[in-house]
Amino acid sequence: GAGRGDGQGQRGAQGAGGPGFGGMNFNPIAQIIQLKDSIALTEEQLAKLQPLADSVGAQNTALSAELQKMMKDAGANPDMGAMIGKLQPKLNEVRTRTDDVLKQVQLILTPEQWEKLPARIKSGGPAGAGARRRPGGE
Repeated sequence: GAGRGDGQGQRGAQGAGGPGFGGMNFNPIAQIIQLKDSIALTEEQLAKLQPLADSVGAQNTALSAELQKMMKDAGANPDMGAMIGKLQPKLNEVRTRTDDVLKQVQLILTPEQWEKLPARIKSGGPAGAGARRRPGGE
């Protein structure tokens, strides 16, 4: 009984925080724009943020399609070790791009606005993926 329970737990954990596609469509800029009232974004800030959000969204959509094709091509029972090896460079690319975009956002927002953002947005992922906040950048 215990062995089967452990297996299910691992699968569940991997689906929730592993290399799934849930994080691919995470667009921190779009989420910041949705918070425009609570963090008091100006029209000028919105005008700078919207193109960033559109760009991130388009890149995420393309990457998600690419990753879904990789998973489909791998068949019904893929070697997850091999798949993770193939997916890892793409996931790292997303993290790096998200970090770069968040640095731009930090320059657009005031320090007070940045501090009001939820941690999941500032860390660049729905589950804090790629959390590499560096001090400074103001």
